[in-house]
Amino acid sequence: LPDGQTIVYAVSSADPEGTLALASELVDQVPATLVTGTKGIASVFASAGRQIIWQRGYHRFHLARPADVPPRRDDVVSLSPEHRDQAQALYDIEPAAAFFQPSMLNNDTFVGVRVDGALVAIAGTHALSERYDVAAIGAVFTHPDYRGRGFGAAVTAGVIDRIGDRVSTIGLNCTETNLGARRIYTRIGFVESLAYDECEIGPLVD
Repeated sequence: LPDGQTIVYAVSSADPEGTLALASELVDQVPATLVTGTKGIASVFASAGRQIIWQRGYHRFHLARPADVPPRRDDVVSLSPEHRDQAQALYDIEPAAAFFQPSMLNNDTFVGVRVDGALVAIAGTHALSERYDVAAIGAVFTHPDYRGRGFGAAVTAGVIDRIGDRVSTIGLNCTETNLGARRIYTRIGFVESLAYDECEIGPLVD
């Protein structure tokens, strides 16, 4: 493709069987890329001889019970682009644990918790559109030394506090293996709405 041109592949999980059937017809046409789709989509590409670099299962949640969201705690502070270096330093502790780009701080959605001045927990949004009335909470991360203190729930609730008057549809994604996070999200008002897979596919295996 010419430089600067991008192709995005998207399929609906409203018809899982149809999605997998469509994927099976595209196995030779899709370039090496990231694919998100219904459960089993990685197997479709693998069975056709495509290299699977990695794959992961996720659960998508939406905020169905706003009344269950706890009030924002006093120790949850708002973060802005000026806190970019502190945020990046926290995420760098476990680089693969949460997806974060510094530009996300521009959405005015990020919050954090500090202990003795150091940022130890953080969360914000991966996407927010007031035009389409939707937001996706993401980049939720707590320093390993401070887990088990309720900081994950606190920063998630803090993000909701920051965006609740801007959008009415709030969702998030969580890996299927992160049982602790899934329990937290359910407790504060989220309901699972979809299970899906994500994978990075490579070329045909010789």
